[in-house]
Amino acid sequence: MKIYNFAQIYGLNLITPIGYTRIVSRSTDSHSIIDFGIAKGLDNITVSRKEELSSDHYPLIFNLQPTNLSPPNKNYYKFTNWNKFQDILHTTIEDNPTITSILDLDAAATNFAENIQYTIDQSSTTKFIPHAPLPLPQPIRTLIQNKNRLRKRWQELRDPNMKKN
Repeated sequence: MKIYNFAQIYGLNLITPIGYTRIVSRSTDSHSIIDFGIAKGLDNITVSRKEELSSDHYPLIFNLQPTNLSPPNKNYYKFTNWNKFQDILHTTIEDNPTITSILDLDAAATNFAENIQYTIDQSSTTKFIPHAPLPLPQPIRTLIQNKNRLRKRWQELRDPNMKKN
């Protein structure tokens, strides 16, 4: 269900076979689909199951026509709460790791990148906006930011002089 919700949020297509892909080895287990595809901007993708027993699951073959390309839906926007990002990052990033080899360095860099991505995902919300917001020139964006900052200060302090600003 989490994969389905993720695909819905980001406008992705889940491509699943008609039958199961995992072969059970015990009678207490049940057949399931553990292999699937995810696509964005591709239509009319077909999937077939290749019944080879080289593994505990059947491999899948995805067929698509390059003429069916459509532009991806760009109406999903991610908004990050940077205060929440800092709070989560503060608790998830460890102290300096001990690095004694190139493999340790690679592992530390990979772990750091994964922590950053996880933190961004946890502190962001995605919204569907049916029409793309018009990009505003920088001077206008600066004015809006100043107005919002002053409004927030006024709401905190309720100073009449601040309201005039």
